[in-house]
Amino acid sequence: MLNIRPATKNDAPLLRNLIHELADFERLAHETIITEEDIVRHGFGAMPSYASRVEPDDRWRIAAYIRVLQLSENATINDVPADQRAALENAR
Repeated sequence: MLNIRPATKNDAPLLRNLIHELADFERLAHETIITEEDIVRHGFGAMPSYASRVEPDDRWRIAAYIRVLQLSENATINDVPADQRAALENAR
């Protein structure tokens, strides 16, 4: 079950990984330099939240990406459609 809650400073490593994985997926990893310290320093407390910096459509894309990651956590190769499975197996 999906549990949405406000992030805390303890979530900084997870948030950093999410940002880097999303940038990698979008082929923008070379532009991503955020650190856990950046997230703790600028994402919490008296500083404004990131919500104002992320467009509503992108918020839904981020939520969908997280959901896909959650659903794929226990996936096996058999869960991949047969026409796409060969490409994955050849990529190993």
